[in-house]
Amino acid sequence: MKLNCDLGEGFNEADAQIMPHIQMANIACGGHAGDEQSMQRCIALALNYGVEIGAHPGYEDKANMGRVSLSLSSSQLKQSILQQVEALQDMCVQQGTQITYIKPHGALYNDLMKSEDIFNAVLEACSEHNAALPLLIQGSLDNHDNFFLAQRYNHYLMFEGFADRRYTDDGFLVARTQKNAIIDDIDSIVKQAEDLCLNKGTFSENGKWLDIEVDTLCVHGDAPHAIEAISAISQKLFNT
Repeated sequence: MKLNCDLGEGFNEADAQIMPHIQMANIACGGHAGDEQSMQRCIALALNYGVEIGAHPGYEDKANMGRVSLSLSSSQLKQSILQQVEALQDMCVQQGTQITYIKPHGALYNDLMKSEDIFNAVLEACSEHNAALPLLIQGSLDNHDNFFLAQRYNHYLMFEGFADRRYTDDGFLVARTQKNAIIDDIDSIVKQAEDLCLNKGTFSENGKWLDIEVDTLCVHGDAPHAIEAISAISQKLFNT
């Protein structure tokens, strides 16, 4: 199990404080956030702390932080993802390193979990041009179905759980438009991290137990108590 965080989204001071406590950094690569300077800075931080680097592409909509769904053709979506991943990969090569996985962001992340057409487009983009890089998606009640869908493309998936987001009864994330979507109590965040890591599941917003197996845990870097939460989880579960 590894701890990951979305970085390079305009919170420079937080990025620097978070990086020592995580094992995987999902770096925004110009779509929903990020530019050449932020990518270079995050890559350097990751290298300094021995953190894996993942590309974090999203809908190209900085005004809404990539959190609004866009209507794109399959070819448009694939091209957008490829351009973003290649931009970060080029920066990595300049610093003597490589991307090791791809994690979509925001609305794109949620859309692929609910639309097979979008999932297929993302898988095609990844498998055709970045076949060696796992695609990181939300761990859900349908892990096996998603795994077999990815197998059509001979592509590998990693599954992610969220320590700081509430889940619906059907295993998806509560929409950010809902008041209870984000968990802001540190003890509750750590407890959900423990459940996902040690008990292979978590409770939904209504108290229903969800069997969800994940490979990595995420805490959002832009959350109000992100640094404190990540530090607490790291000390409790990762002894760092």
